[in-house]
Amino acid sequence: MSGYDTTWYVEPLSSHCNKVISDELPAEAAQKLWCSDGRKHELWECDWTLAERIWRDRDELQLRVVKIWRRRGLGKIEPAPNFSNLQKQARRKRLLTTKALRR
Repeated sequence: MSGYDTTWYVEPLSSHCNKVISDELPAEAAQKLWCSDGRKHELWECDWTLAERIWRDRDELQLRVVKIWRRRGLGKIEPAPNFSNLQKQARRKRLLTTKALRR
């Protein structure tokens, strides 16, 4: 288990994407924040499950241009690297936890 909390952010890069995300999250979740690339981005703070669902269902929701960001602990906000790999790791972790509970 990691020693820090991860905060997840979604950046809509189109008006349609912004509309879909604003339907899911309260207006207070939208913030303009400085990121690791030295620029301010309009980010919506969310939990892992929503970030994962938006990424997984982006084709179905017609979200062609969406970016997922993360902040680990008090560090800088950075693009979530290889988000699909993070999904696989989380799924594997859930499976291992479920198997351990069955024993």
